[in-house]
Amino acid sequence: MRLVYVTVSMPFGANEEFLISEVRELLRLGHEVLVVPRSPSGAVLHSEAVGLELRSLKRPLLSPSVLLWAALEVLTRPRSVIRSLSMMLRSGDAKVLAKNLLVFPKGLWLARAARKWRADHLHAHWGLTTATMAMVAGEVSEIPWSLTLHRGDIATPNLLGTKTDRAAFVRYISGPAVDSRRDSAPTSIPGRRASCTWVSHSPNWLRRVLATSPV
Repeated sequence: MRLVYVTVSMPFGANEEFLISEVRELLRLGHEVLVVPRSPSGAVLHSEAVGLELRSLKRPLLSPSVLLWAALEVLTRPRSVIRSLSMMLRSGDAKVLAKNLLVFPKGLWLARAARKWRADHLHAHWGLTTATMAMVAGEVSEIPWSLTLHRGDIATPNLLGTKTDRAAFVRYISGPAVDSRRDSAPTSIPGRRASCTWVSHSPNWLRRVLATSPV
């Protein structure tokens, strides 16, 4: 399976170290993985991440190449782009809307990049703007996508209702994360489309959930 992994910055910089072992395990299982950091910054600092930069697309958030490919998506897939943009307008809070609009071009860029790479699935860690990117890319490219929710991204929601409705499945890192989401939105845990697992565990969860997902 050819998987695109959307992160905040991993494998670059000091954060999201816990995702390194997950990507390594997916590679060991025979999957092809392309890591796409939303805001790549700095060098590869963790020894375990060395080499993952060769499996990454490192583009600044609003680089000329990102804006060019985003413009091409607008020209070639205008209906899908307008539909995705309408989702952004449901953000409600002005700050959330501004953040989503800021990553919208990179979501369009990702749609084109994922198609060119012949991706089978997109997966975003965090339910905030990385998931916004994946949702936009999935809607425009028609490639299935999913997301992992942690804790802070549930407490500070960003279109979570729309994202959980549109995603092929939603992964929660722990039982308390599921409880937190259920407390904030009691109807948001959609049965078979939800998976609960620790991030540090083997990512066989992806194979299991994709095998049973109705999407």
